[in-house]
Amino acid sequence: MNMDLGKVDFSSNVPLYIQVSEVLKSKIENKNLALGQKLPSQDELHRIFNVSKVTIGDAISILVKEGYLASRPTHGTLVISSKPINAENKLKNGICLVSCGYARKDSRYPESFGPLATLPAQNLVFSIEEEIKELGGHLLLTVLNDKGFRINGKENDIAGMILMGDIKPEQLKIAKKTNKPLVLLGDVIQKGNTDFKVDVVSNDDFQAGYMAAKHLVDLGHKRIVYIHYFSGYRWEIDALNGYKTALKEANIDFDKSLQIDLKGSQINDGYEAIKDLINKQAHFSAIVFNGSLLGTGAVNALKENARKIPDDVSVISIGSADREFTTVDLSDSAETGKMLVARLFDKICDPDSKPERLVVRPKLIVRSSTAKII
Repeated sequence: MNMDLGKVDFSSNVPLYIQVSEVLKSKIENKNLALGQKLPSQDELHRIFNVSKVTIGDAISILVKEGYLASRPTHGTLVISSKPINAENKLKNGICLVSCGYARKDSRYPESFGPLATLPAQNLVFSIEEEIKELGGHLLLTVLNDKGFRINGKENDIAGMILMGDIKPEQLKIAKKTNKPLVLLGDVIQKGNTDFKVDVVSNDDFQAGYMAAKHLVDLGHKRIVYIHYFSGYRWEIDALNGYKTALKEANIDFDKSLQIDLKGSQINDGYEAIKDLINKQAHFSAIVFNGSLLGTGAVNALKENARKIPDDVSVISIGSADREFTTVDLSDSAETGKMLVARLFDKICDPDSKPERLVVRPKLIVRSSTAKII
């Protein structure tokens, strides 16, 4: 990397590492080194300044402490602020986590804070913040609705954005107009094509549905109910297809009557669905529920009808659920946070890089709600 950074004065009484840090600081403050730009490696800086690598390391350490730089093995050394961190400019290296609310009418959370209201979401926010702090940045939280941001004119203090929640196409357009690097947590809420030429960190919904059904199949179950809120989005179809694939691999015929497509995702929806199956005297030994509230309702219906879990019916959840349930955890908060922040910082360093789709692998957590069929 050829870069004119200047020279040090070997005849000066000022220590060389101080001189190097002042040269770099001047380049940063004068915007010759831009926010998000990656510095040359320490080997390259050693050759550029003709000083030892120890001297370069000491100089960089000063700028990291002052808040100009963030240094991390997997990303190198990045410019994260044009001024030292203090009360007046602490947002200059802000990463903004944008809550897009819930687009679905049956949501139990207000749009303004819905995606941040659940415990898994709060754990994810904590993970994201820890990753950003490690890079020397600060996390900001804001809301994006159809009219725009609620950030009180601080857009220029943001280095990049992470969008989460039910992200609608019009909200993505608003975010893109800021010309800030951004990464989405999950796909845009749109049926059909969801490729908006943007970086996405997403769940593997097909694998989640597959793992849930296969766990039950491996326990000897063949009559497996699949219950979910269904509105035709790709991730809903992917999870359902994963369930069907696990049955097919086990030579179990798919029974359409055991697929319960609901128009709501609340406790009562799950309750009424399973109650209806029981009233119809449908034969089943296990249930996969995609949606924690549906699962709560389904279990209430089973208990009301003297069906014991797991003796009579095994129950498994896709996504977050009560700790008593065997669960396919869609994403680990720590892993997801690392992937989001790593991809965003890559985008900050190289805004013209091609968008990537990163997938977080689900994990099966076996608890007491599933058992071998007798």
